[in-house]
Amino acid sequence: MLEVALRLLEEYDKGDREGSDSVRVKIDAAVAMSEHTPPIDGETFIAGICDRFRQVRPSKQGYTN
Repeated sequence: MLEVALRLLEEYDKGDREGSDSVRVKIDAAVAMSEHTPPIDGETFIAGICDRFRQVRPSKQGYTN
């Protein structure tokens, strides 16, 4: 019983490490990209997202849930 519990704990830790490694890789990639891209302020970023939603919304007018 103890052996099974230890094996399960090891698998859990392995999965947690792999998840952390995956997130770490994504963060490192984002940091590297930001070093080569000019910064953008939050207001401009949100305005761009809102503009994209406005462009998509008219094409969805006939859609109902």
